[in-house]
Amino acid sequence: MINIKELFDKLKWNNNILIQRQGINEGLKIKDISIFLKPWLYYDGDCKAILGNCARIIYKKNDDELKPYLYELFEVLKDLNCPGALLINKRLFEFKKNNYTLYNEMLQKVLKEAEDNHNNVWKETLLEIDDTALYFICPDIEL
Repeated sequence: MINIKELFDKLKWNNNILIQRQGINEGLKIKDISIFLKPWLYYDGDCKAILGNCARIIYKKNDDELKPYLYELFEVLKDLNCPGALLINKRLFEFKKNNYTLYNEMLQKVLKEAEDNHNNVWKETLLEIDDTALYFICPDIEL
């Protein structure tokens, strides 16, 4: 059984690289990636210090493991300054290659949510990272 606190302590960016790698390898054994998407729900320590390595664990998960968490992965993109957000963005693009329909359905959903909640930062981020998103907001625009 993996101790989550000990695992997260190993994932801190300022640890020796070997300790971080050990933490990442242990994290890859965990099927429920929600703990890596929202570590503050499970860890009292400095979550910002572990987010980059949490993203590395998520990045290495296969598409089937990511499918149940697709919405949460898009949520990470609310703040691209957050450690690991750009890596999550890259993983979403890889996910899109094999899961185009599912990816675009979720993209439509999060764009609508961003617009409904007047979250212009998230909306603009989604539009900037994926030009195909323009189609769902402005279907008359030719890409």
